[in-house]
Amino acid sequence: MVDSPKNDHWQNVVLTDTGVAPGSYNPANITVGADGRITSAATSAVPIPTVVNTLADLAAVPTANGKNVTVLDDGFGNEALYVWNAANVNLGAPLFQWRQLANTSSSVPRFNYRQEDSIGSAAGLVAISTPIPDLSIIKEISINIITAYDGAATILIRDDTGFSYVPNPAINPALPGIYTVSFKGNVDTMIANGSGQLQALIGGAPTVGDATVFATYTNP
Repeated sequence: MVDSPKNDHWQNVVLTDTGVAPGSYNPANITVGADGRITSAATSAVPIPTVVNTLADLAAVPTANGKNVTVLDDGFGNEALYVWNAANVNLGAPLFQWRQLANTSSSVPRFNYRQEDSIGSAAGLVAISTPIPDLSIIKEISINIITAYDGAATILIRDDTGFSYVPNPAINPALPGIYTVSFKGNVDTMIANGSGQLQALIGGAPTVGDATVFATYTNP
C-alpha cells in the first residue's frame, strides 16, 4: 500500500479595520457582518440611571419607557435598581409602574410563607387571614371549594385596594375542587404599602357553601 501525499496548506487572511472603537455598547445596536465581525455599533440607546434616595422619591410619570433609577434605600437599607415600563402593573405610590431589576438584598434567601382561611358562604367581602407584609411577593393562590355553593355564587380574590388576583371566571363555586393560580413571583405581584389584606369577594346569593383560601408569598 502506498501512502497518499499529505501537503500543508496555508491561508493568508488580512483583517481590515471595522471602524468600531473599543468600549461598551448596547447589544441591540450592534451590527455583525457575514464573516461574524462587528461592522458597526452605537451607544445612543443605553439608558442612564437616575439616582434617588428613597422609594418615595421615585417619579410618578417618568419621561419614557426603559428609564432606570437606582434607589439608595428601599426602606430596608438596601440599594435597588428599578425600570419603568408603561405595561407594568400599577402598584400605586410610590412604586406606580416601576419594576425592580436588582437589589443588594438579593443574596439573602427569600422564604415562602403560607396563610389560609375559611371564607364561608355569606355574600360580601371576607378578610383572608392577617395582612401580608408590605413588599412581599405573592407567588400562588389556591381556593379549595369544600362544599358547593348555591345561588349562582361567584368568588374572586382581591386586595383591599380592589386589585384582583384571582378573577371570577377562574373559580367555579358550584363545583368542589382546588382552583390554583400561580404568578411569576416578581414585582408584578408585590404588595404595595398598606394593601396586603387579601379578601374574598363572594357574589350572588348563596345560602350554603364553604371554601378555604391558601396564599403563598415570600418575605419582603
